[in-house]
Amino acid sequence: MQLFLPQYCRLDIRVRAKLKPWNLAALWLIGFEDQPDHSGEITVFEIFGRSATANEAQVGRGIKRINDPLLKDEFDDSILPLDVTDWHVYSMDWSPSQIDFFADGELVTTTSQSPNYPMQLMLNFYEFPHRAPKTPEQDAWMEVDFIRCFAQSE
Repeated sequence: MQLFLPQYCRLDIRVRAKLKPWNLAALWLIGFEDQPDHSGEITVFEIFGRSATANEAQVGRGIKRINDPLLKDEFDDSILPLDVTDWHVYSMDWSPSQIDFFADGELVTTTSQSPNYPMQLMLNFYEFPHRAPKTPEQDAWMEVDFIRCFAQSE
């Protein structure tokens, strides 16, 4: 069922998280695969707990090819000076010619790749149990203030 499949948009999420080393918080878009090649991914943000401290975090964003022959993996996971337990806005501007990625309104990455098909949103908070024992629920969390999406004007 197709409920919400944006193509070319501004997407923002305001989120905070308390992550243990075995957690991952992420928002990405992935092809709906109405055709097998429509499988690429746009990662808006991806943060592993093992790479986050009180003053900085390795924040992943970019393109993952998956099975789309027109895309190549192009992923920036540089360290940003932010505490993920505080509120931050991660954004992307997706146009037919490029995607700009932002953290708290500051441009951090641009790619000239742009999947040319609608994509579905995926928001998740993972726990990788093979990396450590299960976490009591209150010890690790992700809280979302908003997700908003605006169509690109022609």
